[in-house]
Formats: sequence, structure tokens, C-alpha cells
Amino acid sequence: MLSWRVCLCDDSLANHDNRNSVSKMIIHINPDQSFDWLNALKDFLGVGLGALLAYLAASLAERRKAAAEDLAEASLLSIKFMALVDGILKIDRQIQEDIARSNELGIDGPAWTKFEGIAGISDYEINISVDELGLLARHQKFDLIISIFEIRDGYNGVVRALAQLFALKDKIPDFMPPNRLDGSVAIFDGPVPAGALPLVASLTTLGESVIESLSNLKRKAKETAPKLHAELKSALGAKKLPLVHFPGE
Repeated sequence: MLSWRVCLCDDSLANHDNRNSVSKMIIHINPDQSFDWLNALKDFLGVGLGALLAYLAASLAERRKAAAEDLAEASLLSIKFMALVDGILKIDRQIQEDIARSNELGIDGPAWTKFEGIAGISDYEINISVDELGLLARHQKFDLIISIFEIRDGYNGVVRALAQLFALKDKIPDFMPPNRLDGSVAIFDGPVPAGALPLVASLTTLGESVIESLSNLKRKAKETAPKLHAELKSALGAKKLPLVHFPGE
């Protein structure tokens, strides 16, 4: 420890002359209280290094947590998008099989007359929220976000259109009771009654809309799937995540 004391001395008294007196400051260092610079430096460095290591550990833990959250978010988005793709293809396959089977049976009416129905179609809707696209938003992939929302809305629109179509189709016998059967096919021969015209028009519009929408959705999903997978992989580095693809590609 460093200490000192101050002594004011008058040279006139010490030398007994007439010169102007001069004040002097004398600093005395106490050797018994010397400062341990080395240990102090060690203590300082120890505290500083400890704080630095604590900061680095906390920072690493935070980065790992954020990376784990990003991976979970990307995995969920991949699974949901693939559910959209699977739903589109499942409905399209069912519709195409119905049309092919109806054509073999000689049914030559509009598309809705060839749809046989899809059990539980109302439960097919899939939601992808804004929050679930947060990873893409943080990387400013807004074009990709728009594409995903278009596919989501288009798919859910097809689901609702088919649910409405099948509900309306069940009302047809009330206006146009079949007058003969050909195997499993109910046939109504004759002009459409006036009272059934609005119903038939709605069914025709819905049937054509479903077929056109499915065609557009397949094309859009085929374009978007590889882009989504590439962007998620780029955002996460080499981390493993569910494959986003269009079957057959």
C-alpha cells in the first residue's frame, strides 16, 4: 500500500538566513505497506476472464436455443407444406379416377355428374399461419411466403367447393328423380326442370372450378416445393430437416 505524509518546512529557520522562506513537500513511503501489483493484476485478469467466459457461455447457449427454435419452425413448415401437396394430389387423384370410371360407364354429363364423393372432405382443410412463416420473413423471402399462402388458400378453396358441391348434389334427386338405373348409375332422361336450373348451374360452375383449381395448384406446388426446401436449408445451414419436394420430381 502506498502512503505519504506532508511536511511544510521553512528554510529560513533551518539555515538562519534572511532568504525568502520556501515551502517544501516531503513524501515518505512506508516500505511496510508496499502495493502488490502482481497479485492485483492477477485478480483483475481473473475477474475479467471469468466475466468474459460467462458472457461467451450465455451467448453460445442463446445461439443454440435460437438455432433449435429455427430448426423446429422449419421442420413444422416443411411438414405442413408437404401436407398441402399430399392433399392436392389426393383430391386430384380421386377426381380423375371418378371421371375415368364415369367415362367407362358412359356418363357424358358435366364434371360434377362424375364426382362420386370424398368422405370427410370438410376435414381436409390445412392452415398455415403467419407465425409459422416467421423464419422465411426473417430472411425476407416474401415472394415465397406469398406463394405458400396462395397454395394454402387455393387448396382450402377446393376443399370448401367440393364440400358444397357434394351437399348440393345430394339435393338433385328432389328435383330430378332418376327414372332408370344402369348398374350403379342413376340416370335422369329428359330436360332439366326449371326449378333445378339454378342448382345445376351452381354444380356445373363448382365442378369446373375444382378441376381448373387443382391443375393450377399442382403447377404452383411443383414450382414452390424445391424453392422452399432450398431456402430453409440455406437458412439453417447443413442442419437436417424434412424433405420438401413434389412427388415424382
